[in-house]
Amino acid sequence: MLITSVVWAESYSGALPEKLYVVGDACEAGWSRDNALEMQTESAGIYVWEGALTAPDDPASEGGRRFKFLVDRSWSISLTCDINTTTVQHEVIVSGEPCMLYQKGENEGKDNAFMVPETAIYSIRVDLTGDDMVMTCTKAGEVVVLKPDLSQLYLVGDAVNGWNPAGVAMTYVEEGVFVWSGTLADKGEKNFKFLNESGTWNKTIVPDGGRDVVFTPGGTYDLLYRPGENDPGDARFVVPEAGEYYLLVDLNAMILSLDYAKPTSGDLFIGGAAVSDGVDVWAMREVEGGIFTWSGQISAGSTGVFYFLTEQGRLNRSIHPAGSDVVVEVETEYPLYYRPFTASPYDFYFSVPESGVYTVDVNLNDLTVIVEEGSVTGLPDAACSDAYSLQVGHGTIQLQVADGQSLRHVALFDLGGRCLCRYADVKQVVQIKENLPVGLYVLKVLDGNGQLSVQKVLVK
Repeated sequence: MLITSVVWAESYSGALPEKLYVVGDACEAGWSRDNALEMQTESAGIYVWEGALTAPDDPASEGGRRFKFLVDRSWSISLTCDINTTTVQHEVIVSGEPCMLYQKGENEGKDNAFMVPETAIYSIRVDLTGDDMVMTCTKAGEVVVLKPDLSQLYLVGDAVNGWNPAGVAMTYVEEGVFVWSGTLADKGEKNFKFLNESGTWNKTIVPDGGRDVVFTPGGTYDLLYRPGENDPGDARFVVPEAGEYYLLVDLNAMILSLDYAKPTSGDLFIGGAAVSDGVDVWAMREVEGGIFTWSGQISAGSTGVFYFLTEQGRLNRSIHPAGSDVVVEVETEYPLYYRPFTASPYDFYFSVPESGVYTVDVNLNDLTVIVEEGSVTGLPDAACSDAYSLQVGHGTIQLQVADGQSLRHVALFDLGGRCLCRYADVKQVVQIKENLPVGLYVLKVLDGNGQLSVQKVLVK
């Protein structure tokens, strides 16, 4: 809740403070009392300060971008907007107009705060000498935003190099975008931040908000640029557990994204127009720990591409060729690149020189793939789903869906890998194919739970 006028006022209780400080996420200090910005004492009980204040995106929300005043960098006594209500309210200042202040104890009253109507440079004058405590906040100029250099970025901290100011260079992807993959926190304290220039503690990039942040793999965090070594807002990222991590920094948006450096889901899917057959992705079969295989029809052509997903239905945490698009040569090993985020670089794809049946083997332990010419007859039977049963005879294949079940996709292939028919959203009996010549066929069924069955069917 916010207001634009005050209700009542009071004089300062106690000896006038020697020092007064500005605190809040509308200013550089954040809500850290240690980083609170000292005001100049003009005379006893009168304090002045000038600096940048940031306006909230939505003043009516309960989000951030507010400020108030601290006595002696302590929460014991704060001065904030003079609101006499039973609920928390916040006051949007009007430039140049006085605002009455309220003296609040740490565990007393409502935690009100001030907001500015627009981001700018403001001059603040606090007068505690009269019968009423008064704060005047006046717009003094436009904000000059100092921005980081978009051509270089370095990691620094106990988690990576023991706070050596030389830093560890991140890989430049494009203007303002950098990635790094490696071990964090294998010794020492588990924290780090970024340097925009090697060899100096000026120009650091830290978590926004003035507090250390314990990151969660898969998370995204706002960043703050600190041009000077002694600028307020210093903070660090804290590693929750030592391990291999992937970092993506976008200095244009001032965002850090972090995840594990290698897939952790335990599943793998092959997707793309080259293998879709009307299905978004096909589940690959795990042969042994971290090694997966899949055999089936792969189509060539300008749109016939494929790649790998570690989570069905999500485009992040995907796996692609490393460095460029690849038209595969059979029995050739290719390196893979893990893309934890959709914004990760190297959004490349595999394709085949001509349509046919192939076997694709992926090793997630060393991130490699080999594609071989395959045969549908060489397909192993995947465990058949309880969601359906088959009846085969006289050139006909009939599929019966179990009660309460449904099948997302059903497809029948001949030995050459040619799709003879396909059905979607099957919920009852379906005559898959009639008048089939005697021979061996392959049936692929994706049930309602996403479980893939690959089954050889002999028609007599």
